[in-house]
Amino acid sequence: MATTQASDGRGSDGPAPAKGGRRGSDFVQSLERGLAVIRAFGPDQPRLTLSEVAREAGITRAAARRFLLTLVELGYVRSDGREFSLRPRVLELGYAYLSGMSLPDVAYPHIQELVDKVRESSSVAVLDGDEIVDIARVPAKRIMTVSLPVGTRFRAHASSKGRVLLANLPAPELDTYFSTAHLDQLTSNTVTDPARLRVIS
Repeated sequence: MATTQASDGRGSDGPAPAKGGRRGSDFVQSLERGLAVIRAFGPDQPRLTLSEVAREAGITRAAARRFLLTLVELGYVRSDGREFSLRPRVLELGYAYLSGMSLPDVAYPHIQELVDKVRESSSVAVLDGDEIVDIARVPAKRIMTVSLPVGTRFRAHASSKGRVLLANLPAPELDTYFSTAHLDQLTSNTVTDPARLRVIS
């Protein structure tokens, strides 16, 4: 099979993907196919043969081989001679995007997935002094629901989320918390004894 390559990087390494329709004159098809090779790998198929990559990416074996060997040389893919797999360096491709996202942006899709599964409201909170602050929240879809806006604060020692965060503090930071926090008795069941809080947190 003959293969041609345009001087600007556009080539004919296989059939163009069905999605997308007509491409603009500046569209670089080789880049599209190179990204398709990377996307061929996933949690269910972390290791693929050359033929499997070609099939998943929708390109010829010859094209898949060239893309894979290029990615191997660049450090994004490893090969044992028969199978290929992604290397940690591939994470660099998404780092610029992720580094520009806030924690709520990153957390929201995961909270939404959890709420869809358990049908209960869920939120993410961070520790701020002796309080916790909700920074992302997804309410359950019910006729009647309690609305707690982002930014709502709770005393860390008197909330389950707060005690979870306290439980994961390094020992020195936890000691500092107990030496400075005001462990107020908010209800008749509020635990205010540091020794007991260390046990239940």
